[in-house]
Amino acid sequence: MPGAKASNDYRRRNYDRILFQFPAGARDVLRAAAAAAGFSSVNAWAAAVLGQAAGADLGLHGDFGPRKPRKAGADPAENPPEQAKK
Repeated sequence: MPGAKASNDYRRRNYDRILFQFPAGARDVLRAAAAAAGFSSVNAWAAAVLGQAAGADLGLHGDFGPRKPRKAGADPAENPPEQAKK
């Protein structure tokens, strides 16, 4: 894959990798908690929760908050633009 090395190098330079271990079954509990809080991933939720506890913004670009509700018709695939009339 041509861009894989560049992507991996970028991640290595710009992100810290921290691994946590939990008892079996905890993944589903954490996924449910993240979704209930409106986050798109456990990683986003964990960064927000841990950052708040540490008094620091640990989010990517400061934007790891809950998902914003989408407006109806906001997905271009659902509502393709109309053809320009001649």
